[in-house]
Amino acid sequence: MSKLSDIARNAVGNGGVTSGLEKIKIDELIRLYPDGVSITGVDIISYEGSRFPSFAFAEDTTKCFTGGMALIQMADAWIDEYDGDMQAINDDLRAEPVRIRMEKITTKNKRTYTRVTILPSEPTCDPQTGEIMGAGASVPF
Repeated sequence: MSKLSDIARNAVGNGGVTSGLEKIKIDELIRLYPDGVSITGVDIISYEGSRFPSFAFAEDTTKCFTGGMALIQMADAWIDEYDGDMQAINDDLRAEPVRIRMEKITTKNKRTYTRVTILPSEPTCDPQTGEIMGAGASVPF
């Protein structure tokens, strides 16, 4: 593959770690993986003046998902910390995936949002309830 082909593929969103993966909707992701997913890669997609992250995950290597505000903030923090080096970010995500859990929350005002919780790298189990526990920030997106 030529360098120009690689640049063109990345420019139209067909390059990077989520290239060729089928997009899964957040609601479906929550239904299939209520205990969370392990992020193994991220691309930044630009579309009509907006930019958003697209994530690969370990639980289904044929699919990817995009996210809202909390996931954008998370990806932006990684990009800032790594000085924009997407290769280094993705190398580290492959070596040590970031576990997140998403859930739909309805507010008192009947508004629905998706809460994102960052889980420990290794899931832990509550010895009394048997429930998988996660520590970390929960942020709506």
